[in-house]
Amino acid sequence: MSDARSSILRRVRASLEREDRDASSQSIRDALQRRLSSPPVAVRPTMPEKDIVQRFVTKLEAVAGKVVRVPDIDAVPSAILQHLDRHRLPYRLVATRDPVLEDIPWPKTEEIILHYRAAIRTDRASLTGAFSAVAETGTLVLVSGKETPTTLNFLPEDHIVVLFENRIVPYLEDVWKKIRATFTTPPRAINLITGPSRTADIQQTMQLGAHGPRRLTVILARSGKSADCVID
Repeated sequence: MSDARSSILRRVRASLEREDRDASSQSIRDALQRRLSSPPVAVRPTMPEKDIVQRFVTKLEAVAGKVVRVPDIDAVPSAILQHLDRHRLPYRLVATRDPVLEDIPWPKTEEIILHYRAAIRTDRASLTGAFSAVAETGTLVLVSGKETPTTLNFLPEDHIVVLFENRIVPYLEDVWKKIRATFTTPPRAINLITGPSRTADIQQTMQLGAHGPRRLTVILARSGKSADCVID
């Protein structure tokens, strides 16, 4: 670099108070970290903590989602079996190896077959966990990973999601905090799902299952694993 150019750039940096580039970069990083750790709070609707779970249920059911409430993880298999029988679905599910699901006590007497893989077009029903959920909008939050392929969220016509009440947060902003606290490396995909797939493009007539699952059923358990552990 020529002496003249170096002199000009040095004066520009000095005028911008950025003479020390390394110090400036560190200052910017520190400022960003402070903003991420304590972001400014936008105007949000008041939501008492006792109303969070019911708010989620109400919002999801308002957009044609189905919520089945159970007391604990031991009741999850029965709720899933009833759902499969009600809709005449086979006892074969494509499923994720989500930590949310690993403690489900599947009854040995039932012929439920779980296929742990990415979904394909011929799969009729999928079973996944949910990383979190947003009470304000009735939205499920699912993250991608080696054991949680996103195809399960969109290809089968019937999507069954196991969610624990302690994973529901009031607002969408709370989800990003939880993701930063949980993952050292962010997931490649974060799916926000509010109800089954739908469209009203043709004559303004609502059709479910246009671009994804026709049915979205949440098995909502009162207690279960939290999402607070750190994941690499």
